[in-house]
Amino acid sequence: MNSRATTRVAGIQAVKALLVAWQRGLRTKPRDRTRVLCDSDTIVECAAKSGAVYRYRVASDPIARERAYRFAHKVYSGVSLAQDDGIGMVVSPYDAGSETITLLAEDENGGTVGTVSLVFDSDKGLPCDEVFWVETERMRAGRHAMAEVTRLALRKDCLDSRDVLLRLFNLIYIYARRVRGYTDFVIEVHPRHLKYYERAFCFEKLSDAQRCPRVGGAPAVLGRVDLTMPDHKARWASGRTLFPLFWSKTGEPALADAMARAWRPMTTREARYFGM
Repeated sequence: MNSRATTRVAGIQAVKALLVAWQRGLRTKPRDRTRVLCDSDTIVECAAKSGAVYRYRVASDPIARERAYRFAHKVYSGVSLAQDDGIGMVVSPYDAGSETITLLAEDENGGTVGTVSLVFDSDKGLPCDEVFWVETERMRAGRHAMAEVTRLALRKDCLDSRDVLLRLFNLIYIYARRVRGYTDFVIEVHPRHLKYYERAFCFEKLSDAQRCPRVGGAPAVLGRVDLTMPDHKARWASGRTLFPLFWSKTGEPALADAMARAWRPMTTREARYFGM
């Protein structure tokens, strides 16, 4: 083989090698830059796809809780979903529940970029019972242990909002399953947003649209996801779910332990402060 032919073959092989490496990169999860912390209420910090680092904490004191409630009010007011109650916070009696947990996501400057709360079913019920009591009673009859995903809010100008949403859902999933042993999430969402939750987190529609007084009378449907579904089904239910991007199962115990240690219920004094 002459030198020109040899050079041509080598060039083709190099191109093939680059193509294989590129395809392998598409199938491989990015290197996980996660650090589990036990610093006060901060439980974990991790890098988003952009490279920016976000910290996730449990809101277990009055200052952190108020930050979450005011942040949600600001976000909801921007889309006309918050009621003008004069206090500038999205807060309810369920926040004083003995198991309710609220998470905050912060950027590298300490600014709030996201929040979410979990209300666990009890003898006081769930917020969604007000509108969807038929569906929730049916689930209770089937012995489903439900936790309602509430007050989910993300900062509109956050470039990594998808990553923040992913991590918040990942954390509440770990907390509900590993710490509390619950079996199902339920969530009230606008009908046009349900498809996203179905695709991203395997939620299923449980109800027709109803007017929800907690978001200014906007329409809402009830969605539900089975947290006990087999891992392979949850992660590969469709090619577009976000489950493959969750932290590995081996990393869940440390995160569950960090959240369990950081969580503290609202005190009676705090409840009075927040008007409950």
